[in-house]
This record gives sequence, structure tokens and C-alpha cells, in this order.
Amino acid sequence: MSSNPDLSNEPFKSIVAAIGTIAVPITVAFFGGWFTGSAKNREVEGKFVELAVTILREQPDPQKTALRSWAVDVLNSYSGAPIGAEARKSLTESSSLPGTSSAVRDVQQMLAALGYFRGAIDGNTTPLLREAVSSFQRANSLQSDGIMGAATVNLLIQQYTKNVPASAPSK
Repeated sequence: MSSNPDLSNEPFKSIVAAIGTIAVPITVAFFGGWFTGSAKNREVEGKFVELAVTILREQPDPQKTALRSWAVDVLNSYSGAPIGAEARKSLTESSSLPGTSSAVRDVQQMLAALGYFRGAIDGNTTPLLREAVSSFQRANSLQSDGIMGAATVNLLIQQYTKNVPASAPSK
């Protein structure tokens, strides 16, 4: 007599089918919810970073030291390059971030040349720029979070140098 169960019988097949019918949707719902939650968290983190940068672009005011300290904490929490103690003190008490960035202007120019950005080439990080970055990311199978991370920057530079003639005018 064999000790192996008879896998060809109908009750066993019914049980396996029932488990599959229940387990697959639960697994999909769990992981789908987790992925959606992660994407939402990244979006919220991006909004906090934008708010923090806006706060730190203003001239320091002794009455807003706590708010500026919060903004530095946000940047430290959500960026890969933490702000050191000396820079933190300076940003909190006496210095402000510059209003525009040549790096942002470069990103705007590249995205515009590739057809993703239609706003002003002014070096300002705006919701329109974030949407252009997200569109570029989606079109290139990257995580669409609107943030210019290393993978996005590298691919943007590659596509720009490959697809835009060297004689293209800069804006």
C-alpha cells in the first residue's frame, strides 16, 4: 500500500481550487495596497520637501527659528544627503537657500527638449516641473514620483545627449 495521497481525486482538486480562489485575491489586495501606500507616501514626502525648501528660501527670522528647524529636519529625513550641524545652524538662524538653481534650469531645458516640460525655463522647482519629471519617469518605466533621483537624472542625460542634436539652442 502506497503512503502517497491520491491527488487525482475530486475532493482534493476542489480544496486546492478553493484555496487558490481565496488566496490569490487576498495576496493581490495586500500587495496592491502596500504598493499604492508606498507611492502615496513618496508623494507626501515630496510635498513636505517642497514646503521645506520654500520655507528655507525665505530670509531667516528669529520668530521662525522653530519652523526653519522643522524644515531642515524634513530635508534630513527625506534626502540621501543629510545636512551637517554647521549648515543646519546656518539655515536655521542666518542663511536662506537660493531661489533658483542652475541644475533645475538644466533639468527644465532637457525635459523641454525631449517634449516633457512646457513651462518657463527659470530654475524654479514647481508642480509643473514635478509633473514633467513624473511623465518622463512613467514613459521610461521608472518609479513615477516626480523626484530627480540618480536613476532619473542618469536616464534623462542619456536620452538628452542621444536625441537632441549638439547644435540645439539652449534656452
